[in-house]
Amino acid sequence: MALLLVSSILLPLLGVWYMYISTRSKASHVPLVEFEGDNSPARYETDTVTVLLGKGYKEYTKKDLPFRIQNPFDPKQPLIVLPFKYLDEVKWAPKSRFSFYDFIDKLGSMTQLGIPLLSHEGAMSARIGLNKALGSKIALMQEACVGTFEKLMPDCTDWTEVATPYIIIMQVFANMSAWVFVGEEIGSRESEWQKLTLGYVHKVNATLDKVRARYPASLLWLAKYLDSDVKSMAKDRQVAGELLREPLEARLAASKDQLKSERGSRHFEDGVQWLADIYMDKGETLTPDMVQQKLVTLVFASIHSTSSAALTILLDMIAHPEAAEEIKQEIDRVRSANSGPWTRQTLGELRLLDSFMRESARFHAFAQVLSLQRIAQVPWTFSDGFSIPAGATIAFLGYHQGHDPDFHPDPETFDPKRHLRKREAYDGDSQHFRFTSVADDLLHFGSGVHACPGRFFAQESLKLIMVHLLTNYDFKVAEKDERVPKMVVRNLVLKANMALPVLFKERKA
Repeated sequence: MALLLVSSILLPLLGVWYMYISTRSKASHVPLVEFEGDNSPARYETDTVTVLLGKGYKEYTKKDLPFRIQNPFDPKQPLIVLPFKYLDEVKWAPKSRFSFYDFIDKLGSMTQLGIPLLSHEGAMSARIGLNKALGSKIALMQEACVGTFEKLMPDCTDWTEVATPYIIIMQVFANMSAWVFVGEEIGSRESEWQKLTLGYVHKVNATLDKVRARYPASLLWLAKYLDSDVKSMAKDRQVAGELLREPLEARLAASKDQLKSERGSRHFEDGVQWLADIYMDKGETLTPDMVQQKLVTLVFASIHSTSSAALTILLDMIAHPEAAEEIKQEIDRVRSANSGPWTRQTLGELRLLDSFMRESARFHAFAQVLSLQRIAQVPWTFSDGFSIPAGATIAFLGYHQGHDPDFHPDPETFDPKRHLRKREAYDGDSQHFRFTSVADDLLHFGSGVHACPGRFFAQESLKLIMVHLLTNYDFKVAEKDERVPKMVVRNLVLKANMALPVLFKERKA
């Protein structure tokens, strides 16, 4: 009995000791940054972004030195924060050296839980198919945007509280993305696809933490066989595959007919078609299950990130009403000069709105405190001799860079025209300093081979959402809520407070 008691105490301690020693030995040459005094898990949840990473940025990143912290994604491997001198070596590296997909897998325990990963084909369908067809989708996106707001917003004749504007924004974006990715035939507002995908997004977010609490890390793989929540998500994906069966068959048949005729415009232009194009070019078979794996993953990856960005921009508009009013005037000028629905060209003329959105991204990083996260697939030595072990997570401090005066003068001032001035000084029609521009001093969309392929779709969606809100409503935070934090931080995530109510009032025509 005594032996069992001793074993029950010693074995867990030995496991912790082994994990500490193995992690330490793999990156012991990299300085470890910890909290002074209280170094508890609760401290990491609340103070990592502001205190711990701020300390590391000041003491190491600013001196072009790497450092490491405890890794919340994989406690057995180090999380190494790199200085920006290594940015070029990371952003263009092949996935056989530094893998973004492996990082996403570890972040969400995807493989262990049987959840499909973001795939190369899914990314290519956005990078090539979506971006090429986006101009033809704006009117459809506007229709979905306006229709969903009209259905979900309450009567705001007088100031009316919307308890969770995030939920409405999320449904608006979900409708726009559904019409683009799966077409109106199954992606309409009240469709089973819409209910399924929104429910799936909620389930994944709610389930991951619960499952990790129920199963030790070494047994997490059992969850896909035993856990009812994980099995429910698998059932949703199976239903999604069945919903996509007929659309896929129609697109494959239309593609074959077009190849035979070698003329005429395409009958379908959506995510199912873009995936069909990729697999037909490779000479490989595409099944409904494969389509759902890739499209559901794209939906999951985009809905929360874009909706959270929209809420962040909305709260920044409330904090800067003078800029919001000037943007309303810009919208009115562009609309008066152009009849009909919005187009990519007319949305592109909203340069102040574009600059405001980019400043919001700089100021808050749109939840991307760490940027260019990768997992090293092999031991690697950088050009200056610094080496990292295989399995290490690497990242750059994009949020802190956004608040560094060496990169952005007066960084603690939210300046809506900051990027507009840069754009006009460089070249009025330049691709630089736009919301979607990828730059080494602003990393919210990543950089290099894994720069976000859907950022142009996100841009047009955000602009349509903000145009509708600015055109139709005045908005503010109630006095009783003015001291409620607009942004909340947890672990390595900084995002808009989704529980903050907002007051809306319809604008008079």
